[in-house]
Amino acid sequence: MSRVAVLLLLVVASCGRSPLEQRAQWRGKAEEACLRAGLVRPSAHIRALPPINPGGLCGADHPFSVEEFARASARLDKAVPLNCQMIAATDYWLENVVQPAALASFGQRVREVKTYGTYSCRRILNRSHGALSEHAFVNAIDVAGFVLEDGRKVMVGKPDQAVPSPWRLPDQKALGVSLDGGGLDLLQIGPGIDGAPPFDINFGGDAKPFWRSVRDGACNTFSTVLGPGTQDGQHEDHLHLDLARHGRNGTRRVCR
Repeated sequence: MSRVAVLLLLVVASCGRSPLEQRAQWRGKAEEACLRAGLVRPSAHIRALPPINPGGLCGADHPFSVEEFARASARLDKAVPLNCQMIAATDYWLENVVQPAALASFGQRVREVKTYGTYSCRRILNRSHGALSEHAFVNAIDVAGFVLEDGRKVMVGKPDQAVPSPWRLPDQKALGVSLDGGGLDLLQIGPGIDGAPPFDINFGGDAKPFWRSVRDGACNTFSTVLGPGTQDGQHEDHLHLDLARHGRNGTRRVCR
């Protein structure tokens, strides 16, 4: 094959290349803006890491290893990598939403966050095609539950028996929430049924006000919130929180 033919093949291949084959530029810019703003500072519990997969599709330019969220005074059950903006958003949510909700419902603060992890270079829902998960960019965290100061656990999970959802009012089931310069727009299609097994504090029952506050506050903090009732079969035992950019201008939010 001639050199000209080879070059033509390369041009055609590059023109047909999926945008998934390169990391979006906004990701690195968001990290740098967060660092410039001083939203996260290295400490004994938040340590800067080398770039993850530099130049690759997955990864991050300025990741941190996180063991504890400083403002919320809540540690993680294991150290995990996160980018700057996710650390700042999660710490804000824990301090301003989760801790007040725990005090109001249980009379105690949260001392530990249970997590299923943050980084995984894979596509959404582990599919073989489609968009990459925000976990691929350490731009997401899966929260399994919380441990209170007295050691009791408040966990997300599936129920042994169907119970009314702690996420929503009895007459609503949210499919999505968008925030396009206005208020939250809840799509409703009738009652939702989900819950959790009887841990130290049941996911349903007396914990409903806590979980509703936690969920609503997450929807106002993160751009994506997925949990029990999402109906994808992947989020029945944890909360998925991320800072993906949804919609043409990146202002849409998804809360399910």
